[in-house]
Amino acid sequence: MFVQRTPCGLKINMDGTCRLWYRLITLMVSSKMKKMKNKSISSALTPFYIVSVFLVISCKQNEITKLENSKTLKYENSICISDFCFNTSFITDSFVIFIAECDSNYFHIYNKNNLRFIKKFGTKGKAPYEFNFPFPFQTNTTSKKSNMLFDFYDLNLAQIKEIDFDRICNGDNISKCITSKLMDNNLLISNELCYLEDNKIAGQDLGYSEGLFFIYDDSLRNKSWVNYNPTFKLQKRYRQLVYSGSLCSNSETIIYASRNFDEVLFYKTDGSLIREYYFSEIEKPILSKNFSGVDYDSPLYFLSLYGTKSWCYVLRIGKSISKLKEENMQSVANIIKFSWDGEIDNVYTLDAVPNSFCVDESSNILYCIMPCNESSGTVLLTKYQLK
Repeated sequence: MFVQRTPCGLKINMDGTCRLWYRLITLMVSSKMKKMKNKSISSALTPFYIVSVFLVISCKQNEITKLENSKTLKYENSICISDFCFNTSFITDSFVIFIAECDSNYFHIYNKNNLRFIKKFGTKGKAPYEFNFPFPFQTNTTSKKSNMLFDFYDLNLAQIKEIDFDRICNGDNISKCITSKLMDNNLLISNELCYLEDNKIAGQDLGYSEGLFFIYDDSLRNKSWVNYNPTFKLQKRYRQLVYSGSLCSNSETIIYASRNFDEVLFYKTDGSLIREYYFSEIEKPILSKNFSGVDYDSPLYFLSLYGTKSWCYVLRIGKSISKLKEENMQSVANIIKFSWDGEIDNVYTLDAVPNSFCVDESSNILYCIMPCNESSGTVLLTKYQLK
């Protein structure tokens, strides 16, 4: 980013496009001044005032937020468990639950107090009580009244399921603890789904995208898109992955954390931007020459987030996939604690990058699946007391 001082005394932060416009207009005004023999210099400089105001509005630099006073977390309890690709986790009243992508059963349930394994269930299939890559609605832990009845959608099945984990752990028949309904065709091949008010759903479309995320009105069967932010000129084949990110909502506010840009954005449920955070300069990601996506040497920023009724926790990395693999995920990571009105309450530091995490708001405990150095094929289920 370049800083230009205009003849009228303003300092303006400019990118390459703004500098080009400034130079062109400067040449035009200089040419005009040479022809104005009998007019005052102030008259000749009037266009500069107009140009300066325009550039201040359109070429302003994003305010950078520094992550200061971070608190380093030390684990309270940790156990070594088999690695079944636990990339999603969440909390109920009594359990911490992980979704396994590399096991014959998707749901693995642990006691959240002593971390003891309780049971696993959820075989792969097409029956009403079976699953095919299930993911929880991001509003399960932020706005639902029950902390035991959770909603899920299947990426490979056109179904939405509600699961009663309490009854399952009490030994009830699985088929009686899971209810299923067909998913709206307009939501197929979608992820990061969040229930909003007035029969609306926010999410991202894995097959087609016109913005950062969509807001779907179930009653009108209409899908509107939130504009890309930031805007870069990209070939269509790159757009989907460049603008991928994570969503969470408490039904009134939508939080978007970008994977490839160092930004966290807050929106109203109508899609209007209400607050934005930038933690470093926004730069165009490195695009791969071998596939239609972001190069492995380009930095990753926000990998996931987890919402509770009062807070939203966002996991920030700031390193590339190549670097993370080289360090075996033993890189420092931050978890930023936001209020739903967009205030930063706390910043926590972990000594490694978690595969997934969730937070128990009642006890202020963070649960993480952490990489394990002792042997391959295992991970650490770890508890941290948030300060």
